[in-house]
Amino acid sequence: MKKIETTIGQVSALILGESSDKVYLFIHGNSGSKQEAVPFAEIAVPKGYQVIGIDLPVMGKPWHVLELIEDVKQYLKENYSSINLRANSIGSYYSLMAFQREKIDNALFVSPILDMKTYIEVKDVKGHNVRNGDYYKFVSENPIYSLKAVTHFLMPKVDLIVDERVYEYFLSSHDGSITVMEDGEHWFHTDKQLDFLKKWEEEHI
Repeated sequence: MKKIETTIGQVSALILGESSDKVYLFIHGNSGSKQEAVPFAEIAVPKGYQVIGIDLPVMGKPWHVLELIEDVKQYLKENYSSINLRANSIGSYYSLMAFQREKIDNALFVSPILDMKTYIEVKDVKGHNVRNGDYYKFVSENPIYSLKAVTHFLMPKVDLIVDERVYEYFLSSHDGSITVMEDGEHWFHTDKQLDFLKKWEEEHI
């Protein structure tokens, strides 16, 4: 599979597959990297897509992360007629924030954080003392309204980070589906979980 290491704006990127007018942007979660796009590309590229993985400081200030994604978004709009998303956890939040007003054909989110405001409030109740400062103010004043895409979620039966009611609320006004892995975890990483993830991706690309 063709691999190109490059930068888009200020973002380190990995472009996978031959030239195509269809692309999946892969955004990793906490402690992830653009290299996580490779297994996904092994599925998507044979189906006629390019895949672009990017490195982002996802645990940094959200307004800074969104500025970095903006250059990537413009690159995608200039070079592809079909833009699609594949993201993990907090990467899903940034996908939604950055692309909610754009035309997206398909979105695949694994254990996504969809409502950062509620996520912070729940952590605060549990004693993390994070409901203060510019970060909370930003996510409160910049809610996610919608995503113009067919949206598919993969989640574990019990997610210690995301409340399942958030998924149901999101899909009440969106076209998509929820797939649950009974013994999955927020971070899909065991052989069994990764095999389940691969089959889910194959089904929904």
